[in-house]
Amino acid sequence: MRIFSDQAKKNRFQMVFEIILLILILGVLGGFFLIVIVPGINENRAMRKSECLSNVKQITTAAILYANDNDDCLPPHFTFDGQSEASWFVASTGPSLHKNGQSGSDYLFVCPYDRHSFREGNPVAGELAIPGKMSYVHCNSLKRIIPDYDIGKRILNVTAVANPETTAYLRDPIRSTENGVPHSAHGTSSDFTFGFLDGHAGQKKEKYAADL
Repeated sequence: MRIFSDQAKKNRFQMVFEIILLILILGVLGGFFLIVIVPGINENRAMRKSECLSNVKQITTAAILYANDNDDCLPPHFTFDGQSEASWFVASTGPSLHKNGQSGSDYLFVCPYDRHSFREGNPVAGELAIPGKMSYVHCNSLKRIIPDYDIGKRILNVTAVANPETTAYLRDPIRSTENGVPHSAHGTSSDFTFGFLDGHAGQKKEKYAADL
């Protein structure tokens, strides 16, 4: 009987040892995840956000450069009028991007969050301007300041805009809406990247939905 009792104690000790060893291994893996993986994910997210900001700024600047060569009028093509007009917008601003020294300018029209999906031909959720070609969209708020918008006019003179530094022109697409709140692609953040008509770009929270 004592032999079985000693064996049972040995088995219990071995089981406790294995549990402790498993906890230690999980602790090491958890520490590795927190120290190495999580910062890497956050850094990658920050890089994508920064690249997205740069893209929107450069495209908006290209539209302003177009206006400089066309009596101060911005390209008369807007993504909210459909994919055909969005394609004309890309064609209109492309030369200004090239003139401004931006090689591979078509790349700028694609949000870094969409690049892989576009390359693979996979569908992407959201209100993309041109699936597979252009992610960013014009702000719907422009409809309120384009003269005679309701009768089909699309001429917007940038010098006639009262406050270009606060007038949003281009932005991230809405990816989803939760409880009536629009969300962008920036991870769990609901920040949107906007390009403004004075040429700068910045981010705003979803509370600025009027600019979307």
